[in-house]
Amino acid sequence: MNELKSGIADAMYKIAIDDLNNSSLKGGPLESMAILDSLNYSHDRYKKYLEENKIKFNISDTEVDKIIKECHTIVYEHFFGKEE
Repeated sequence: MNELKSGIADAMYKIAIDDLNNSSLKGGPLESMAILDSLNYSHDRYKKYLEENKIKFNISDTEVDKIIKECHTIVYEHFFGKEE
């Protein structure tokens, strides 16, 4: 399961970087909005993917939610630091 989490977190990070590099908001005061938008998109995308493939990965709905939340947090904290 750790490989699954790290793979999803890496993919979410790469999507955010790619989206940011292609965004007109890059370098401006709203740059963080582009990152958040991308992170929310990849969050939904990977949650749906895991829900559709939970039998393949042998995980429950609760585990899907936990994995996606942890991956989202990892990527969020990479860009914005830890929430207090």
